[in-house]
Amino acid sequence: AKPWFPHELVVTGDMRERKKIMEEKADAFLALPGGFGTLEEFFETVTLKQLGYHSKPVVLLDAEGYYGALLGFLDEVVEKRFAKAKHLANFRVARSAEEALELIGSASRRPGPR
Repeated sequence: AKPWFPHELVVTGDMRERKKIMEEKADAFLALPGGFGTLEEFFETVTLKQLGYHSKPVVLLDAEGYYGALLGFLDEVVEKRFAKAKHLANFRVARSAEEALELIGSASRRPGPR
């Protein structure tokens, strides 16, 4: 059986190369609580999904409400018509690690391209 998280160390020359390889190798994207780098990677994967560059699952782990303010802000962005509500469906929110893994697993079992 394929492990959830295969062990492979990939060393890259810079952040752009790192993200390109990550996008190519990933079956899904999971954003854990983090800082600016995490947010940048999260928004890039969501934007690339919106633009049709991939259809892989994107999950935001909102452990202990860490991303509550961000999620409220995204609702406000839609409310003020800077983004369409349908684009919020480009990612899912999990409240626990178990839920995040279930969201990723259920998305990968769906037929069709990812």
